Amino acid sequence: MRVKGIVKQWRFPEASERELARNIKRAVSKLVDLMRRKTHAMKFDATDQEITDAQTEVEDYAKSLVAALIGLLPALALTVYKFNSRQWVNVAKSSGGAKNPAVILLIAAGATQSEPWYQESREQWESMSAEAFNKLFTNIIQDWAGNVRQANFTDKTTAQVNELAEKRFAVYSSWASNRATGIIGSWNSRLMRQRLKDANVTHYFWHGMLDERERLQHLQWEGKRIAINAIHDFPGEPYGCRCWAIPDFNKIGE
Repeated sequence: MRVKGIVKQWRFPEASERELARNIKRAVSKLVDLMRRKTHAMKFDATDQEITDAQTEVEDYAKSLVAALIGLLPALALTVYKFNSRQWVNVAKSSGGAKNPAVILLIAAGATQSEPWYQESREQWESMSAEAFNKLFTNIIQDWAGNVRQANFTDKTTAQVNELAEKRFAVYSSWASNRATGIIGSWNSRLMRQRLKDANVTHYFWHGMLDERERLQHLQWEGKRIAINAIHDFPGEPYGCRCWAIPDFNKIGE
């Protein structure tokens, strides 16, 4: 793709990702503290009912942690929305869309959440994010309980069970970071796609960060002109993707 001047990068909202990751890690840490206490309190061989009772208590506690995380989503959605809107204006101006009606309207009105699509899109994202939180905590609890049961079944000592549990606890923090990346990335990508549609742009050019983290498939797509409605990954949709879309303003409504 050739564009006069410098085409600005549609940056990833890293600050929002870090904020969510911190909150998820904090919640996971609280869950781990309870699981650790429950594991240490069980004398092996523990009965299956003892393990089930401990798991039920942990699951009930996890519900309150998930509810707190869900409560953070509206503010996060707004922050990413405003950040993404600024990025869109910069990219649109630098790629030939300064006179596009949708771009002019956004500049004049600002990012006020007044677009007809915003409320429904935000609610859909919040629902998906809530499901992601539930799945994360369910996976953690099932992993912990499953390992405790397996250790108990194979006649491990109390010390061995606790050691095994501690090894699994160390893994869960990385699960939290990964979930934050996917949740923020999906909202950012959804907004990116919607801005192109609002501007009546039908095609975009794929561009990536072009660093050591760039996956091979996305390097192969670099500069590729793609229809928005094509059966093709959109920048930011694949897990961990930091790529971005340069709108093709040369053939509006093609």
